[in-house]
Parts: sequence; structure tokens; C-alpha cells
Amino acid sequence: MKVIFSLIILLMALSQPLAISAADSSDNKTEEVTMTKNPPRVTPPKGKRCPSMPVIFILDFNKGEVYSGDASTIDLYEVWDADQEILIASFTESADLLNFLSNSSDCYTLCFLSEDYVYTGYYGW
Repeated sequence: MKVIFSLIILLMALSQPLAISAADSSDNKTEEVTMTKNPPRVTPPKGKRCPSMPVIFILDFNKGEVYSGDASTIDLYEVWDADQEILIASFTESADLLNFLSNSSDCYTLCFLSEDYVYTGYYGW
């Protein structure tokens, strides 16, 4: 029984690099953006505060979709200048955001707004 279990674990471990290399060999253009998750327009109470846990967003330019491990639905995608002082563009669809980013080579601050959170990260750095 231990031998069969060990063999199954070994086969699973060996198959992971094959799946990853197969995914990397495709012509998909994706970008990974690390963003912070904060409540919208709420000043946290004074006292001990810790930084928010980063949330990874995957920008899939071929499919025109934005993926994340967070369950929140993004209502609005905003593109700000690098200092987050000037709003450059705002989109309701992820495909429009990705089309804008694929046609530009500048550095931006991205803000993704959901009902409960604002996700902020940097693109093009």
C-alpha cells in the first residue's frame, strides 16, 4: 500500500513540471500584477495596523480577461499616472483595459474597484 501511494505521489510530482512547461511554451501573453486590497475610502482606525495582504491579478491579453484568486467582482478598472494624481482612463470591461494597456508602453498605477474593496497595483515598472 505504501509503495502504491509513494508511486502515485512521485508521478504527480513529476507531472507538474510538464504541465507548467507546456503552459509556458504557448503563445499566450499574460502579465502578473501584485495589488493591495483596501476598503474603499475608509480611514483605518488608529492603533496597530498591518499592511494588507497582496492579491495577484493575471492580465490575459489574448483572452481579454483579468483573473485573481479573490472572489470580488471588479466593477471598474481605472488607469492612473505613475504618481496616482491624474486619472487617465476608466473602463467597465476588462477587455477594454487590456486593449488600452497593450497599446501603451508607459508605467501606470492600476486601481480595480469592487463593491467592497479597492485593489491598487503598478503596471509597466
